[in-house]
Amino acid sequence: QQMKNSEKRILKKPRWRRCQLFQFHINNFSDTFSQLSLLHEPIMELLEPAAPFPKTSLFLSESEKQFALNQLKKMNILGNYCVIIPGAAWKQKLWNRQGYNEVIRELERINIKVILMGSSSDLICNELSEINPQVVDLHGKTNLRETLAFISQAKIVIGGDTGFVHGAEALGVPVVMIMGPTSVE
Repeated sequence: QQMKNSEKRILKKPRWRRCQLFQFHINNFSDTFSQLSLLHEPIMELLEPAAPFPKTSLFLSESEKQFALNQLKKMNILGNYCVIIPGAAWKQKLWNRQGYNEVIRELERINIKVILMGSSSDLICNELSEINPQVVDLHGKTNLRETLAFISQAKIVIGGDTGFVHGAEALGVPVVMIMGPTSVE
């Protein structure tokens, strides 16, 4: 009942401008455009005028974190590790297998273990784990909260513009996000 009577706020996405940018390379976005400010537009009058946008944050319980630590122990991952999330919902957001292979080799050279994570449809994980049998491939084997628990314990997360990489940022884990090739805007 309370939801029915609540005030509705609508965010109008700039779909036509995005289409023009991606399909025709015509940029009709202002130089000051920010996705973060766009997402806050519907509630701007509720925010302090000069206040910065709050950082995104996620919370994991101690038992969720402990689950990840216990699983890591079972996999003999006792030190620093990196989570690589190579999959993406959109093909154009995928980085190439060769690039990830180079990163995996460099991390191995400096004794940082690699865990691959993502959904069961992220076939690039299969390719990477076949070429690099030393990596731990957990793609499709964990649920949302378990994945976040593994991410929360990582030294660094590397991947494309995907939800789990943004989740790593919200958990305060250092991130290398491989952006593109859609548009720098």
